[in-house]
Amino acid sequence: MTRHTLPGWVPFHDEQPRGLAYETAKHFVHFFGKDSQLWIVSPGLTVTEKRTTTLRDWIERTFGAEDVVDLRQEVAHTVRGVWRPGLLLQDEIHIGLDTNSQKARAAEQAMLILLQRLDEIFLFIEPSLRNLDTFGHKTRELLILASTEVENSFVDFIKISGPPTYPKRQLTTNDYVKLLDPLHLSDYQVSFLQYENIPAIRPFEHWSSTNPAKSLSWYDAYNKTKHNREMNFDKSTVLNCIQAISANLILFSVRHGPISLFNGGTTLSGLINQIVRIDLINPDPSTFYIPKIKIVEGHRDDLICFGSEKCLEPRSVQPLTL
Repeated sequence: MTRHTLPGWVPFHDEQPRGLAYETAKHFVHFFGKDSQLWIVSPGLTVTEKRTTTLRDWIERTFGAEDVVDLRQEVAHTVRGVWRPGLLLQDEIHIGLDTNSQKARAAEQAMLILLQRLDEIFLFIEPSLRNLDTFGHKTRELLILASTEVENSFVDFIKISGPPTYPKRQLTTNDYVKLLDPLHLSDYQVSFLQYENIPAIRPFEHWSSTNPAKSLSWYDAYNKTKHNREMNFDKSTVLNCIQAISANLILFSVRHGPISLFNGGTTLSGLINQIVRIDLINPDPSTFYIPKIKIVEGHRDDLICFGSEKCLEPRSVQPLTL
């Protein structure tokens, strides 16, 4: 937690109560950030001052820092394919996540189709509490499509993690569950803004390596209704469809960052802003990424706040380890 003592600045720490900080050979550097929704870290509120005592003394004196933790990643380091707060601008997201606009666009198209299919179902089945267990051929079709996309994402992340270490067989939830912690999947919550009766969705919250199939209930339902429709038709419920689509939104956010979902200026972002909110619930701040700014010779030594968006150093991408 943080506040500020910047001379001449009105207090804004109610809206930006978190902070990330590091030190260079000559200066301290601090970034303000939020503690809600996506926990955005803002390079537009960068503070520097000449280095004097220790970094901890500086952040406690200047920002009233509390509950200080060390970051797992070094300054300007990211993990390949894994978005965390601290990545904000689109160019640094592409570099820091080792992706590009073409890959993101393909993923956006797949996501748009899923949301449009869900919206079509809502034209015929109102997603009230009493209807969430409703099922039919269209919900089964959507559950299979959405869960297949989840599987594609799981396989992609496993490939990202390095040379294949798995036997040449079909991957299962025993393999996929190894992604749970490295991707921070249980942090994410999806809310459907236009439908108050739909509870907040955390599709990976109860996923466990001790029972990776059953503990991912909507995915277990997909497998059952896919392989035996007659016996498990009732598993293809509206709620399981919502869970599977929420899982896709989360996996997109991890792989390409959630920022473009809301600020992309696309058909998808327009739809997302109407119906969806994505939150990080009690994320571990030690997993956040901290930007690094280029401090040139002659940089001011007094306590100043400025926008550092144009002087951010490139990210150093570290491997994803499962």
